[in-house]
Amino acid sequence: MADRELVRQIVEEVVERLMKQGPTRKRAVAVCWSEAMTDSGQIRLEELEKRWDLVLFTPERSLADPNRYEAVHSWEADEALWDRELTQAERMIFLGVDQDTLVKGARQIADTFPTRLLARSLLKEKEVCLVPEKHLLWTTREKPGNRINPYCRKILECVHELRSYGATVVTTPEEIRGSFAVGDPRFLDVLLLDAEKVQSLPEGSTVVVSSSTLVTPLAKDFVRERKINVQVIDLEM
Repeated sequence: MADRELVRQIVEEVVERLMKQGPTRKRAVAVCWSEAMTDSGQIRLEELEKRWDLVLFTPERSLADPNRYEAVHSWEADEALWDRELTQAERMIFLGVDQDTLVKGARQIADTFPTRLLARSLLKEKEVCLVPEKHLLWTTREKPGNRINPYCRKILECVHELRSYGATVVTTPEEIRGSFAVGDPRFLDVLLLDAEKVQSLPEGSTVVVSSSTLVTPLAKDFVRERKINVQVIDLEM
């Protein structure tokens, strides 16, 4: 009887801890180029880390602290390992994508680690998000009325092709907000946080907004009055 009582107490304690932890977080694989491991890129990883159990693939394993993530692998890892990580992942995130991967991915050429992993992700119909490296961003953004030279137009065609495969190619701040906040139910994807929206939130609750979101003065008053915790995350490129 004593053993049964001990087991009951252990089970109750485990259940209580799990309830405090909330729902299990989803697992995501982030494929990072060297740019993504710089100071500015680390901001991106920190925001993702809040929402996902992250597994990193980097050009060199030493670029990331293995204690911060679920796992850190180099691009030289054997295929069986990264195929296993791919199978377990809910989402594939490619950070700092270079032109080689962007073009080859669109043309269904898989002859490097990133392009092979991208191809496999699309074949398995995983959620795929690609964020081009900084110098490519201006070429992948379409602005009405702007002349696009023939070379950049070809890169844009690759972006459209990848999107037609079901991938998300992030090129604007609005898309970044939506893509990097996926998985966090507290995120408000709004350009303006006004008093009406704040009044609709539960008192004492926590919400997450982008640094580009404008908060009206009256909304700030209601935030203080209703003791709402507003967390601001910097998701601009």
